[in-house]
Amino acid sequence: MKVTKFTNCVCLQRDGSLAHADVYVDTHTGKIISGQDFFYAAQELPSQIIDCAGDILSPGLIDVQINGAYGFDFSLWPPLGTENLSKHEQTDAYLAGLDRVAGKIVETGTTSFLPTIITQQQDLYREIIPLLGPRSQANSAHILGYHAEGPFIAGSRKGAHAPPFLLTAPRGLSSIEGVYDSAATQLRTPDSGVKLLTLAPDVDGIAGAIAPLAQLPGVVVSIGHSDADVDLASKCVDDGARFITHLFNAMPQLHHRDPGVIGLLGNQPKRPFYGLIVDGVHVHPNAVRLAYDAHPSGCILVTDAMPLMDPHLGDGIHDWRDGRRLFKQGARLYLENTTTLAGSASTLDECVRNLKSFTNSRCFGGALACASYHPASLLQLTHKGNLDVGSDGDLVIVDRYTGKVKATYVKGESVYRLVYSVFHRFKRVLFVYVHVCNDNRLTTVDLGDDVVDHAASFGYVTLFEGIVSPLNCVCTVKGPGKGRMEVNDWFLVDIVEESRGKDHHEASQDDEVRFVYNNKTPSQYKLLDSFLLVLCLSAVLEFVYALCIDNTPYNAFLGSFISKVGQFILTVNLRIQSNPSNAHHFTQISPERSFADFVFASLLLHFCAISFLG
Repeated sequence: MKVTKFTNCVCLQRDGSLAHADVYVDTHTGKIISGQDFFYAAQELPSQIIDCAGDILSPGLIDVQINGAYGFDFSLWPPLGTENLSKHEQTDAYLAGLDRVAGKIVETGTTSFLPTIITQQQDLYREIIPLLGPRSQANSAHILGYHAEGPFIAGSRKGAHAPPFLLTAPRGLSSIEGVYDSAATQLRTPDSGVKLLTLAPDVDGIAGAIAPLAQLPGVVVSIGHSDADVDLASKCVDDGARFITHLFNAMPQLHHRDPGVIGLLGNQPKRPFYGLIVDGVHVHPNAVRLAYDAHPSGCILVTDAMPLMDPHLGDGIHDWRDGRRLFKQGARLYLENTTTLAGSASTLDECVRNLKSFTNSRCFGGALACASYHPASLLQLTHKGNLDVGSDGDLVIVDRYTGKVKATYVKGESVYRLVYSVFHRFKRVLFVYVHVCNDNRLTTVDLGDDVVDHAASFGYVTLFEGIVSPLNCVCTVKGPGKGRMEVNDWFLVDIVEESRGKDHHEASQDDEVRFVYNNKTPSQYKLLDSFLLVLCLSAVLEFVYALCIDNTPYNAFLGSFISKVGQFILTVNLRIQSNPSNAHHFTQISPERSFADFVFASLLLHFCAISFLG
């Protein structure tokens, strides 16, 4: 039995609270197991230990409404560029697109999702739906089935859906089955792939079909894209509807005499779950807060993401489908030359961070529950979306301060680990130093995000957080080039937030980090550079040691030491093409010392620490 232990973490609970606990995953079965049974009954030890460094361990995130991502459109058939290929090749291309999304989306912490197909030509449903059954590939998120949003929606609330393809259901359930059923799959067949159906109760024939639809195994009925009044919406909930598709969007505004679909969040015996697109665009933060405060346990975060959802894709006009194009502006997606929103470009982890911010929550627990426990409850999944023994080991490690996804695991296996960007914690970096060739005047090199990140991507810059100067330097800096700077020794790091006028304080996302380098003599340059290189190599050795051997008390000690003392930026081989004359002194290496000397010193420091810690 190969078991991975996740330790030094705060685990997300069903109510959104956080509790210290360890989690054990059998990587052979991919299931969470009991640590007590593992240790005391089987008397085994874990084969791998993951130190979460005090961060949040959450069930993998679940997105129940995503139209596409990373350039692939779930509703487009045949797939883009395959129009002249055979049916078999088109099918392979579609499945390859699904797998591409499933493989990439884990970087957002999403380990399960429902590909959502929007309103389209009726004959295309029979081509796509048979391909959207449950699907799991190695190192990828799970496809749980599909969400059909349309074509049974109100024309007055169509949003970006194509009006020519909207349908009514004059024969009730039979009309609906006539669209979604095929020779290969049927709504009435368990595990056929259908998980969620968005329907408008005010469309002819739909209200009467909700009760029989809700009784089908594994099918969740959702109210959306509708002008239904509150009475009709309430009746649908009584008949079995359990979800509201993207609350506030594609429905009437809240009215005090007829609150409509939004009114379902009011105090009543049955309140449905509701989806929220918390991208800061679709719903105002105040409206998000109102909905969440009214029914926090029913909130489910969805992205409603389109194929343009790709953190690496730039803004501008992009082709979509049916000859239409979309305008991307950050998280905003509009139909070209209109103000009509057409889905979102936000990721699910971004929505988690936004919800925490919009609701003024103290921690990310409540927001994470809205993307894990709640969607799992909606879909009645017992083996996903929780940390219970016997559930799938789909996990995500989230930075407890920033909400960033640091690592994702599917069935206990690592599928994503964050490679830290230079600016994952700070807004910008200012290198401040006294230049001996510049009459000892204070010199500031302002490195923007793109400059340093570009240099780092080519290996020009290596940054290590938390390595602290042992020289006990003291510095007072009122601003770059302003006030008086006092440096007792050669270097230090100080974190300054100019807007508050503070000299020393705890680091936050809005801080500027200044590397203060006081150059006095070339010999001091050499000594400092030698020391920095030893620190650098020691950190590299520690990293390799942790990867190749195992977590050790040394790792825990070093991590604690680093996190408690502050932030220190160590730069190696820094190259600033824009102004090399001001930057070339940063990392001169003493010619009197060979590289082997530095390696030896680093090894000595490394093993002394291990010996000291036992």
